[in-house]
Amino acid sequence: MTPHQQLTVLFAPFVGSGNTIPWLAREVLDLAVRAGNLVLPGPGGPDDLAGLDRRLFRPLLAALAHAAAAETGADFDPYHGRYAVERRAEDGRAVLLLVALGNTLAEQYVQIVRCHAGHESDARPQYDPAGTHRSAIA
Repeated sequence: MTPHQQLTVLFAPFVGSGNTIPWLAREVLDLAVRAGNLVLPGPGGPDDLAGLDRRLFRPLLAALAHAAAAETGADFDPYHGRYAVERRAEDGRAVLLLVALGNTLAEQYVQIVRCHAGHESDARPQYDPAGTHRSAIA
């Protein structure tokens, strides 16, 4: 299954599943560890994901910001943020996820760049909301 299909599987049955928005945020971060770089433009954007419930996207962005802020000790800002969070890959190796997000009326996106822990400077998220880089999976 492709990462795009995995995202669709996460979003499609979410409503009524008994899962929570924080659960969905953890699942998106886990998918980034496995799949690599993810870019999720807001619903209705050029790469709108099939099955994405539009009511979930902005709360998902806030939950990602909350989880990252809690893990890094940064101040929680549900509207903007750049965070570096560490996760473990299935093989036990440390993986650094660089998370950039925007959650305003003007823009809603999250970009997650995966790199090996200790290589943060190699892969800073440079999301371009103006539209030069619009891919569901970067």
